[in-house]
Amino acid sequence: MELHKFRYLKRLLDRRNENQADRYIDAVIGMEERARKCYAGSIDLSKNDFVKLMVRDGCFLIELLRYHGLKNLRDPDDPILQERTLIPQGNIGKNNQASAVEWDNINSASGLREAGIKFKKAKDYTSLMDIKFVGGVLRIPQLNIYYETESQFTNLVAYEQYLPDGEPRYVSDYTFFLHCLINTPHDVELLRRRGIIGNCLGNDEEVSLMFNRLGKSILTSSKFSYSQTFADVNKHYRRRTKKWVAKLWRDYFNSPWSILKFLAAVALLALAFLQTFYTVYSYYNPKTNSNGPPSGS
Repeated sequence: MELHKFRYLKRLLDRRNENQADRYIDAVIGMEERARKCYAGSIDLSKNDFVKLMVRDGCFLIELLRYHGLKNLRDPDDPILQERTLIPQGNIGKNNQASAVEWDNINSASGLREAGIKFKKAKDYTSLMDIKFVGGVLRIPQLNIYYETESQFTNLVAYEQYLPDGEPRYVSDYTFFLHCLINTPHDVELLRRRGIIGNCLGNDEEVSLMFNRLGKSILTSSKFSYSQTFADVNKHYRRRTKKWVAKLWRDYFNSPWSILKFLAAVALLALAFLQTFYTVYSYYNPKTNSNGPPSGS
């Protein structure tokens, strides 16, 4: 990814007939202290290195958005702008164009799993944001998490926060969706095991903390991209019977041996009940059983 950023920076400089980025560095250096405060943690970079990072990432975003909007300028071999990209082409889908709703009663991927909702890695999708909920299954394209992922999302979300009202904020909506799914390392582990999260950090807690930071005070689209998905998931979640059955099945029937043990236990209880019943019945109805207690002595 770093090579792609430098490549995009060079394209911007070439487009403006410039050989160096010194002019942009001089323009940004005065905002260095203010920019550092926008990050959740400390940035272990010198002043010059931090400013160069901002210039590089900023130019990368400018060119990325420019190529996204002006398709005739794209390089067909550019891996950043292949068909399956971070930025969706057009609307995400008719089912996701309703007004935003709260994801009530749902606090994580683990909570959804307890409600009987399944997670699967999407196979056919047009962008990372092409998330679908059908038949109790959330199909989500795989997202690989690298060390630079947080800064990329932070920059894209920051850009979208200044868009005019009514403009779609695709990355912000997507980030908020993942923020709702991921609260703890257990949520990351669940999504990782389903092939939805590719954790190149090697630490599930780092990923959960990252999305907790990204989702704070985020401004989504006025027509939230996943409002219908949220509504459908809520409807499914409120079916308490499904939640109870899912929990029972996970805790007690997670293997064929567990099922056999359960059936054996039921059979033993049934036999014990029948034995008790016939013992009591024989005692009070001695005529039906020659071995019962004598009636008059």
